[in-house]
Amino acid sequence: MGGLTKTENNNLQVSKEQQVLMPIAEQYIQLFPEIANDKTFNAKQAIISMALKLKETKDKAGRPAIDVCSRESIMTVTQEVLVKKLDLMKSQAVLLVRGDKLQLQPMYFGNVKRSLELNPFLSHFTFSIIYKDDKVDLEIGEDGGYRVKSHKTSIANIGKDKVLACYANAVTKDGKVYMTELMT
Repeated sequence: MGGLTKTENNNLQVSKEQQVLMPIAEQYIQLFPEIANDKTFNAKQAIISMALKLKETKDKAGRPAIDVCSRESIMTVTQEVLVKKLDLMKSQAVLLVRGDKLQLQPMYFGNVKRSLELNPFLSHFTFSIIYKDDKVDLEIGEDGGYRVKSHKTSIANIGKDKVLACYANAVTKDGKVYMTELMT
């Protein structure tokens, strides 16, 4: 396997988005060297991912985000990506254009990642749907939050038109439910 051919090398040009993002990212990394030294997060890869996603991001009129968004909002989102250690290629967040502002919208995988980082005693999350005719026994804990004591369902209960509610459990490393969020 040889190196890149001259044609392939010419196709690896630095995008306008990378030209804007890289200096901003380098400034933040100099100010906060712990970002660069974090073994669980590749800051450079996260910024390259952001540049690629920024290139695809457009406003409602179809204009590229890099052309319509203020430099300040791009700087803010870059800082947020680095501080929250999010990677857009891993579907941890998406970029949105609102007027002349670039915004970062964390997604499911990003929220789970951040929750587990901020609460190191948590292991994972579980999610369940409550269907019509399911048997669910709830209790209210000392903290005022709901706990699902038991949930029994049947294959006959399952269907899009039969959804009543859902819940998510935050589970600790020792397998206990730390918190339940019930959604109707």
